[in-house]
This record gives sequence, structure tokens and C-alpha cells, in this order.
Amino acid sequence: MDYFYIATKSQNPWVKYRPLAVGDLASTSFPNPFFNYFLSSNIPPIPVNVNGHLTDYTRMQWLYGLKTGSLTTKCSVQDIAAVGQELAMHFCKYTRELIWEAVRVEYYPKKPSRQKCLWVSQGEESLYYWISQLGLGDNQTVFRVELDGVIHEASDEHLMNDDIPYDIALEKAHKYWSGEIVDPLKKEILFEGNMRILEHIL
Repeated sequence: MDYFYIATKSQNPWVKYRPLAVGDLASTSFPNPFFNYFLSSNIPPIPVNVNGHLTDYTRMQWLYGLKTGSLTTKCSVQDIAAVGQELAMHFCKYTRELIWEAVRVEYYPKKPSRQKCLWVSQGEESLYYWISQLGLGDNQTVFRVELDGVIHEASDEHLMNDDIPYDIALEKAHKYWSGEIVDPLKKEILFEGNMRILEHIL
């Protein structure tokens, strides 16, 4: 079955590489765009009116100000909750990536690193599942690709997406890196090596 790579049309500030095109040969390297997001400050600040002047607050500063009463806002409860939930998920994912990499390095060193790899899908059914999951809409572009390197098939069901005890996180990480897959449709494929762009699909 063919392999496919889903990319964004727009160039996010944390992506260091030029957009891919048919005929290109892409090589994986550290950090990949996914992990580089966590290495740089990419969460937009919130402008706050302080004595008539707009001042940028980090989301943590903003939430703390609302908590202590030093700030007020006209935002709805839902909007405030969204800021808090997005910030919590950011640190949840960042923590997860550090734990998952530590487990990989110690126990599964030959597996592709999530901090360096590219994610690909195999077969059209898997491709359209991930298209629906990523939800990029008109911002997506899809290529058929040829791989030369190392792959690892894992289940995203074993990824940490909530506050869980450390020992449970380690258990999930081992299930992920050992390739325990519950639903084949939901598997993700990590790839390290060289990827040739063969054809523009979508």
C-alpha cells in the first residue's frame, strides 16, 4: 500500500523548512516541526489594558490575574475556560513528549524519535481517517511519498492526553513504543530517514 504525507499549506513560524513539492527529497532531523513548537514560544499573548496602555500578558499571567482579582475581563466563562484548557493541553503534551522520548531512548532506542520523525499514513482508509482527525480543511495538502528509513507503527490511543499518575504514563509509553495497537485504523506511523515526494494527491 502507498504511503501518504499530510502537510499544511501555510507556513507556521515554528517550521524551519520550506514547503514541500513534488520531486523533493526530505530528510528527517531534530527538531521536527511538531517538537519545535514546544521549544519556542508560540502561544499568542493576550493584550491587556493596563492604565490605558495595551500590554501583552502570557496566558498564565492572564489566568492568574483573573484568579487573584487584579484583572477583570469581558470574556465569557466559555472563553476563559478555553484559554485554560488550551494552556493545560499544551503542557500536558509537552510533558508527554519528554516522558515518551525518555522511555524510547532507554528501552526502544532503534525506534524513530517523536522529536525528529515525520508522520505518514499507509493506505487510503488510514489517510482519510487522519485527514478527519487533523481537521486542517483547506489548509492541508497531501502527497504520495516513498520512504527510505525506519518506521514504527503505534496507536495514538496510548498517548497521554490528560492528567494521569506518572506510573500510568510510563505504562502507556511502553504500550506505545512496543507497538500495541487496538484499532488498526487509528494507528500512526512514525518515520525517520529520507522521504521522496512522488505525487500531489489533494
